[in-house]
Amino acid sequence: MEKLPLPKTYPRSTLKGKESIRIYGQDFPSSWSDLKVELESARVNLNGEAAKHLERAALILCPNLIFHAWIERIFKAHTEGWSTVSLAGCASSGKTFSVSILALLFWLTNPRERGVVLASTTIDSLKARIWGQLVAIIGECPYELPTQIYHSKPPCILYDKDFPINGIFTAPLIKGKSEETLGNLIGRKYKEGFMVVVDESTDVAPGFIDAKANWEISAPFFQLWALGNSKDQEDPHGQLCTPKNGWGSINPDYDTEWETNQGICLYFDGMRSPALDDLRLVGKLISRRDIDAGLEQYGDTSPKFWRFVRGFWANSTEEQTVVSKALIQKTKADTKVMLSGDMKIPMAALDPGFGGDACILRFGDLVSSTDGGLVVLQFGPIYTLDINVKSSEPVEYQILYQTKAL
Repeated sequence: MEKLPLPKTYPRSTLKGKESIRIYGQDFPSSWSDLKVELESARVNLNGEAAKHLERAALILCPNLIFHAWIERIFKAHTEGWSTVSLAGCASSGKTFSVSILALLFWLTNPRERGVVLASTTIDSLKARIWGQLVAIIGECPYELPTQIYHSKPPCILYDKDFPINGIFTAPLIKGKSEETLGNLIGRKYKEGFMVVVDESTDVAPGFIDAKANWEISAPFFQLWALGNSKDQEDPHGQLCTPKNGWGSINPDYDTEWETNQGICLYFDGMRSPALDDLRLVGKLISRRDIDAGLEQYGDTSPKFWRFVRGFWANSTEEQTVVSKALIQKTKADTKVMLSGDMKIPMAALDPGFGGDACILRFGDLVSSTDGGLVVLQFGPIYTLDINVKSSEPVEYQILYQTKAL
């Protein structure tokens, strides 16, 4: 497709022989395109309407884009300046596509002094999802953009090859292999702004959360985005989505966003999809047909229905093998307890490791609390016992002797 120059349709005026663009009660250089005007207006939050200017800029890039409540909330959260924005929601909620547009607009605002990192589990996953979405947006844009796409490993986009730091980069954060990648990203410095977008953040290595403190001082403006279909409250995505006042403070039937300890979480419930009211969005967002199919296949109480249709964390999941987060919260096992000292019964537990695992011994005490006579198991130290399989002493006696010695 032959690309056109960026449009310059905004009204111009001449004052004292000097031509300028006069719009929104402001003068802009006459050489600027409509896109540049909107991006600059968003950058300075002209007339307090930064999100609206971003929306107009997005429509220049994607003339066929249909705006809806969810993408509007994404743009609004960006302009509000939260350091961390978590997106929790159903499948087919447009999270990846919407943030791809936002990331491109953020960088194009000042490509010589801003940087963006798009992260996911693997390079293949990036290409199939957020990187692929961004490249498609550029490819389908009818106008020539100041972007140079490099299909390197990992791929990236630069404004100028002489400015190799200021671009849009990709980073795989696969569990167990992300340390080197994060190390390379931590040292980057940007004069104006830096954005990190972690797609599929339910399944990436959690190290990026710790790296955030360094990134926040790498540029005057920094923003982290964590995207995911809600899976586990203890995975990286769940941690960043945790409400500031605890999970008991929100209700998925009513709440659509809430403050977290690090920023804000936007929640997209498939039962309130914009496609239910705007049929133009069917096929782009989760629709009534998708909801009905989920109900029929999973039932409205199943973990999969809650994850992929409701987009919220189920009370328990099929993947948990010990105890669910809901059970921990129900029994208040994650809260501090005041001990009364009225009762203290020493206890111990042993995993003999006969299957080849380590032999683990742990001590503890059953103690009473001040909370209505609640009995609490207070954990003590953990010991790994040394088992010598070549010894003539039976394993049971080796365990006995070492336990008595402790």
